[in-house]
Amino acid sequence: MEELTGVKAASWKAICEGRQRANEEHLSAIARCWPGYALWLLTGRTQAEAGQTSPELEQLEALQRSLGGQRDA
Repeated sequence: MEELTGVKAASWKAICEGRQRANEEHLSAIARCWPGYALWLLTGRTQAEAGQTSPELEQLEALQRSLGGQRDA
């Protein structure tokens, strides 16, 4: 994660362990690496027409595509 974001690994570890809260540096770094998740990360909402999604929504859409392909068989 440090290589992707430029934020020290110790800082990410502290967040994962609950010793530190994510701050602007962390959120900005994630938004730069995964811009399609920026709105979801900050608000918990998505806006597909603007290219703003979430990991869960992407998984659901992939599952729907996969099941849709099975119906044709």
